[in-house]
Amino acid sequence: MPKSHINMYDKICEYGSYADFASDPTVQHCWQKANELYHCSLEKCMLKSRALSGRTSASLYECAAREVKFTERLCYASAARACEHAFCAGVDPYCDDSDFEEEAVEDAKILAVYHNTVAGNILTLEGVFPTLPAELSTFFEQVQQQSIKEVGLNGMAGEHAKHILLQNRCKNMCVQLVQEDPTLDAWRAVEREVDELLPLLHEQAKNAYILNRTCPHLAAQITFHLLVVKCYVAWAEAPRNSATAVVWKEAVDICQQCILHSEMSVR
Repeated sequence: MPKSHINMYDKICEYGSYADFASDPTVQHCWQKANELYHCSLEKCMLKSRALSGRTSASLYECAAREVKFTERLCYASAARACEHAFCAGVDPYCDDSDFEEEAVEDAKILAVYHNTVAGNILTLEGVFPTLPAELSTFFEQVQQQSIKEVGLNGMAGEHAKHILLQNRCKNMCVQLVQEDPTLDAWRAVEREVDELLPLLHEQAKNAYILNRTCPHLAAQITFHLLVVKCYVAWAEAPRNSATAVVWKEAVDICQQCILHSEMSVR
């Protein structure tokens, strides 16, 4: 057995042990994911690119588990999830690569580059990229070179990453603000809207790189939700009881009426 594989089995045992003894549920979850992804990338992956995504995700979950600062932990965990999406792109991560047709695996490679690019953007925008271990920095630099070859990929991935970080910001604000703070409800509303947007961005990438199709209805949904999120953020950031807050609250109310009208039309 190659020495690198022996080291990986050691990591699997190490992460499993950390998960068993972790008292914080969030930290425990990160160790469990690191254990799971290392195991899958070692046992199931014949393709080097998939194995790298899996191990990178595991390493980022390890960074999240070891991080004590709330914001940075959210950042590492979000990047880890993006790389996990890359590992799972177009295939079942719990099945061997040999179970899939070569064409299906090839189609998934670009989607994997997309999700890895999202992860790299998350780490860069949050400012933690310079602190990454050397092997992770090298991985994301290679991903960046791959992403340049795909027209429009960097723009889509950058938008996706920004809204994942906005979701993290909402979680952070909701932890920091006291229950009586008048802006708490606004940040909770922003988080709800971002939660609606992120699955649409995920679906857009799948349509582009797996199904090779465009979906005008989905594009229109995304455009609308991007505008809604901007209105909600502006309302949350505006000084309470100011004229600016009143204007943005009116914009939010209009957005809510549009959403309600849209839902009634679908029924």
